[in-house]
Amino acid sequence: MLGSYGVMIPIFYKLSGAALLNLVIAVIVVAELIRVGSQLWSYRRA
Repeated sequence: MLGSYGVMIPIFYKLSGAALLNLVIAVIVVAELIRVGSQLWSYRRA
């Protein structure tokens, strides 16, 4: 959810296409890191 807003808000600031692409890629990478980290944490607890 935060990633969605993190991408939508800068669109209104008229960033270039390259800057938006970098932002989208960064949001995807962070989301994947959080997903993998939570899976590892859950696996270690079980």
